[in-house]
Amino acid sequence: MLIVAVYHYVRPRFDHPFPGIHGVTPVELEAQLQLLGQVGDFVTISQLADAADGVASLPPRALLVTFDDGLREQVDHAVPVLDRLGIPAAFFVSTWPIAKGGVATAHQIHLLRAYTPPAEFCALLDTEARWRGLRMRLDTEPAQAAANYPWDPPESAQLKYFLNHQLAPDVSEDLIASCFRQVFGEAEAALSRELYMDVGQLKTLGARGYLGTHGDRHLPLGRLSRRAACHDVRKSLDQLAD
Repeated sequence: MLIVAVYHYVRPRFDHPFPGIHGVTPVELEAQLQLLGQVGDFVTISQLADAADGVASLPPRALLVTFDDGLREQVDHAVPVLDRLGIPAAFFVSTWPIAKGGVATAHQIHLLRAYTPPAEFCALLDTEARWRGLRMRLDTEPAQAAANYPWDPPESAQLKYFLNHQLAPDVSEDLIASCFRQVFGEAEAALSRELYMDVGQLKTLGARGYLGTHGDRHLPLGRLSRRAACHDVRKSLDQLAD
């Protein structure tokens, strides 16, 4: 059995004006990992690769700790916890935000929701959608929305489901980018530097054997053609190698 624990945001405080960024504090992360360690054995991604290749086997209850997106706070606040507990991890990085100094669409949504009143954000989205000839329908497929986002209240789950699943990725990217510019102006490059790892941190993780790819542009790979998904992953791997 393999159990994968996936983390994103790890920071000491989540004190934004509105609920849009969710994660764990370092104290919470440490408590969760200690609890997980009571039921299995932590493994590395190289152990997992060997098991997939059939050259080794995993423990009966293998535990893999992963961190998505390439967020700077993961190195600042999660790595010290991992080192203190002696636990390996995998960090799956989206490369486009780091290489281009931008903010991925998913994180633009998080920032917009964290710093914009919910009603104002929905109104802004509706205005931008109408300008593009789109109609925002947040009341369709509520069961699917709840299944994908079980920790969000229904209205937030339906909004996230609409943006991430009902719109084509390029349409959602364009819509959100316009809203992001209206709220944050020209601050995207500065926000990117604050949010994502730098090259030095990538090298540190790579030297430990902790580094992997989350694709180049943080696209929903499961909704892309195989060719498009492979292209996005290959581009990311090439950039990490560079």
